[in-house]
Amino acid sequence: VSVSTVLVLGFYLESNPSTRTDVTGAVACAHVDRHTIRMHGGYDPIEAYDFGRRIQRLVAEENLPELLSLGLYDLRLDPFAHEMDFEEVFSKEWARDVLADTPACAPYGWRGFYIGSGGNQVSYQLSDNGWGIQWFVGATDGTLDAEVLRDFKSFLSLDALDWYQQIPTRLLPHVVVG
Repeated sequence: VSVSTVLVLGFYLESNPSTRTDVTGAVACAHVDRHTIRMHGGYDPIEAYDFGRRIQRLVAEENLPELLSLGLYDLRLDPFAHEMDFEEVFSKEWARDVLADTPACAPYGWRGFYIGSGGNQVSYQLSDNGWGIQWFVGATDGTLDAEVLRDFKSFLSLDALDWYQQIPTRLLPHVVVG
């Protein structure tokens, strides 16, 4: 094996996020001290890490029903989120950012645990009922995007029957049928 192959292979392994799947919670969380654990209510850092990995697995599988079932409270998503496909609630960029991050072993102060980066995150926390998701940052919040609003405004000028017959499929989850 030549040196350049090793370097290229080494760079590939270093930059490949899927290599993190072999890391166990015990290895990833070895740096967390007892004081941090006591200060934050005696949580188990390995459970925190494993719950973050569970979230990542569900995101990778695009398993929206199970992901939403992990919510501790109202997740402030589009009211139709339970009826939507994964990619209608979360963008590819959102999923990429969540999958690229390493789950935390210690909380970020009073805010709890996060996985993801920038405006694309999942916040999770330990409650009396176990681990659960507090909220999603960067998911749909019930507002329609600019393209959908533009299409919607153009249909307002049509009479009711024409308007109904020409509704684009992507508007249908947002239209209440009586």
